[in-house]
Amino acid sequence: MTAHILLVDDDPLIFHLEKTLLGENNYRFSTSGSGEDCLVRIAADRPDIVLLDIMMPGVGGLKACEYIRRSPSGQDIYVIFVSALNDAETRLAAYDAGGDDFMLKPLSATEIRHKVEIALRTRQEVADLRRDLSDTISVAMCALSTGGEMGVILHFFSRSFSCQSMEALAGAILDGFGSYGLSASVQLKYEGGPLTLNSERRCSLIEQELLLNLGQDSRHLFNYGSRTVVNFPHISVLIKNMPLDDEERYGRMKDNAVLLVEGAEHRILALTNELSVKKRQQRLAAAMRSAQGELVSIRDAFSRNHTEVVTTLGSLERQVEKTFGKLDLSESQETCLLQVVRPLTKNAYSLEEQALINDKRLSRVLEDLQEAING
Repeated sequence: MTAHILLVDDDPLIFHLEKTLLGENNYRFSTSGSGEDCLVRIAADRPDIVLLDIMMPGVGGLKACEYIRRSPSGQDIYVIFVSALNDAETRLAAYDAGGDDFMLKPLSATEIRHKVEIALRTRQEVADLRRDLSDTISVAMCALSTGGEMGVILHFFSRSFSCQSMEALAGAILDGFGSYGLSASVQLKYEGGPLTLNSERRCSLIEQELLLNLGQDSRHLFNYGSRTVVNFPHISVLIKNMPLDDEERYGRMKDNAVLLVEGAEHRILALTNELSVKKRQQRLAAAMRSAQGELVSIRDAFSRNHTEVVTTLGSLERQVEKTFGKLDLSESQETCLLQVVRPLTKNAYSLEEQALINDKRLSRVLEDLQEAING
């Protein structure tokens, strides 16, 4: 099915530019000239992606995005803000409004195509992850039943040991905060990362950049408004809805958050080491299989060559004896010639026996290699 993109801007020339850059035949487009009309069009024909201008008369892009996010039908819509403003306040406001990504004017073909491709890929990943939400809810309920707030942490520690990937660990962290009724975004920093995920199993580029910036703060814990950030060298967590109305619970949640994230930090280090060891084992097994193949080839070639040498020398001795009848040699001359040829043949047979011994030794080496590869 062709993706539906809603273009929202008070300048009609922008519509033509965006369609041209994206390719008019690649998507189904609809347009809107204001924030108010944008909301009406979304209610009538929900798009997959909205390219939303920030600065518009009346209801601006930021307020329109807030309305979209509050609407039940707007949770899955991927909103990309389009603006000529590039300051930190504008980007943070776009994130707070619920935006998924941000593009600067003037638009470029490479950037707009890349961001739309990311949006479509992200929406598919979200759809796949939400099919598993029932399992996530079950895990959260199980954590709550293990004995209160500390039970949540203990349950997380237990679960984290079974996580064999960074994705699984990020999910366990978010489930832990979800058990407290907290919505969070987590960013794991490791070789091949960073990995960013939030409680809704959505991962916007704005969140990635925001957590990268927040993670540069040297403090383990800091607060602004209802949000709390917990930082360790390999993990940053942004908690979005701390309970400010309950001072006692607010204090406990900060303590619990630090404990949970610190435990996750240690698991990231252990998991990084485990994955590194696993890669080395895989490389070693591949090298052993290669060596095994080379040894088999060498053994086969040696056996063929040795057999040919022995056969040739045996044939030489027989040919020499047959030739004596055709030559006018004395008996002493024949004996002299045989005394030259026969020791060579005898040595060849002796070498054959040694070759058989070496072949058995090589076979044992190959068997040991095979056993090591199979584990």
